[in-house]
Amino acid sequence: MPTIADRTRARAATSLPTWFAPAAVGMGALGACVVAGITDSSDTWLPGCPFKEATGIDCPGCGMTRGLRSLAQGDLAAAADHNLLLVVMLPVLVAAWGFWMARSVGFTEARPLRWDWPLLSPLLVGSILGFWVLRALPLEPFTWLASGT
Repeated sequence: MPTIADRTRARAATSLPTWFAPAAVGMGALGACVVAGITDSSDTWLPGCPFKEATGIDCPGCGMTRGLRSLAQGDLAAAADHNLLLVVMLPVLVAAWGFWMARSVGFTEARPLRWDWPLLSPLLVGSILGFWVLRALPLEPFTWLASGT
């Protein structure tokens, strides 16, 4: 026998169209891109990186806001200079969102990206940690991976 909470969750899950979640995520991402594109790098309301402020070392996300601003203004080279990981991962994230949106509106031919957790999760974590270590090295040719602040 379903509980009241189960019935409430089932009713809430069916009350929104299937495309609502990917559309909301897409609109949020688009809004973030617009805000990043119209702000100036001297804006002080944008938060700094607490890890970098505490240690003086770039984290894997350092430079992503400036990189997104550069991408929004059409400067791919500057975006890669601020955060190469952003430039590499953004097309993958956009493709994954596109497949999600296509499936939610009924395109069954759009196959979602398959995530083989036992294989790809350690690879993703290892790549992020490797990027973090390499960008912190004060040796050439790795100094160009730093966020530039």
